[in-house]
Amino acid sequence: MKIKFLSRLVGIFAGTWIAATASATDTTTEAERQLLVRIAVELEYVQALANTALSASDPDRRIQFNYAALISDLQEIQAAVERHADQPQRTPRILTPVKKHYTP
Repeated sequence: MKIKFLSRLVGIFAGTWIAATASATDTTTEAERQLLVRIAVELEYVQALANTALSASDPDRRIQFNYAALISDLQEIQAAVERHADQPQRTPRILTPVKKHYTP
């Protein structure tokens, strides 16, 4: 009887510990969430700078910088950061690879 009780107690403790550990590792801390939000805001500023650079660029220039690809990549990264800050998930998401090639 005593062995059954101890076995059951250990099982309950282990299950509770595993559940607590799993939920603790699946959430972001408040400090991390705040930093992720700041990163998302900074990415928004970088997008604005890229748009300003696009409007200042010479359309007749022989070699053009691909601002559309850069802005698209920045938007994808910003969206991923915001999603994780809002609701981190254990299951991996399929992300669109960044283009990385902004000049011909």
